[in-house]
Amino acid sequence: MQRFILALAACVGLLAHVSSPVLAQGAPDGDKPGMVTMNATVISATVENVDKAQRIVTLRRPDGSTVDFVADERVRNFDQIAKGDKVRAEVYEETAIFVRPATEKPTGRQEGKVQVAPKGDKPGMVGIDTSEMTARVDVIDYQNRLVTLTGPQGNQRTIKVSDDVKRFDNVKLGDEVVVRHTKALAVGIVKE
Repeated sequence: MQRFILALAACVGLLAHVSSPVLAQGAPDGDKPGMVTMNATVISATVENVDKAQRIVTLRRPDGSTVDFVADERVRNFDQIAKGDKVRAEVYEETAIFVRPATEKPTGRQEGKVQVAPKGDKPGMVGIDTSEMTARVDVIDYQNRLVTLTGPQGNQRTIKVSDDVKRFDNVKLGDEVVVRHTKALAVGIVKE
């Protein structure tokens, strides 16, 4: 069973990884353009050393190099980490971009949730962050495939719409462009 470790979440950017992007065309109402991209990354390392007094964990990456992480006091069950433990991080990212009829003025929001391992278990965590921003379509140049968007703070930006985007001619003045990004991270000590 996989367990997760909060202090080692930073290893996501530092360890070797495997990615698999996916692209799907579509939108919630079906007649406006939209797309979803997904990416999954799995990262692994081995605990090389644990300095319990300093709360430093040394990880050995698959390429043989090492990296140190300091586990702060929020990391539950730190005393459970031992040399030879296998660390696994899984990162899932999804970005959805779609156009819909306007429902309100442009907005921006962000939410996050974290769950840590129960007391007495191997240290770990699962976290999910979601952010969403909407912008209003204020100018459309169908021939040159340009739109001018107004964001939540009134800032405007003109962007070129790729030829890959289908149903561009269904975008109307006043429509909303929605960008929703979700990132889920699970990091922990795993048993072999």
